[in-house]
Amino acid sequence: MADYINLKEQDFSFFGRGSKLNGRFHLSGSTHVSSLIEGEIIMENNADLIIEKNGAITGEVTCNNIEIYGTYEGTIKIKRVVVANKEAKRIICNIQNVNPTWIRQNWSMD
Repeated sequence: MADYINLKEQDFSFFGRGSKLNGRFHLSGSTHVSSLIEGEIIMENNADLIIEKNGAITGEVTCNNIEIYGTYEGTIKIKRVVVANKEAKRIICNIQNVNPTWIRQNWSMD
């Protein structure tokens, strides 16, 4: 029997390189972005978002954790942790913590 991935049982999203998306997205499970996305991303069920080195997001993201290896411009509404990789291409963002014990920060990295 051939090995295959049963997509009905998977809990992740992957937006591949070369794609361009615009809109409002509600995503469940860990999500990797290697494409260009403009708009709003809402990560459901405390899922994490990873922007790969070829990925770029412009807009607003609400998530549990985010790791940025590519480009991000906009607002991040974070519950836990923002990881900005030292090799990230460009990050300009306003961070709003939805965890009331944290402090709001504004920062950029070029």
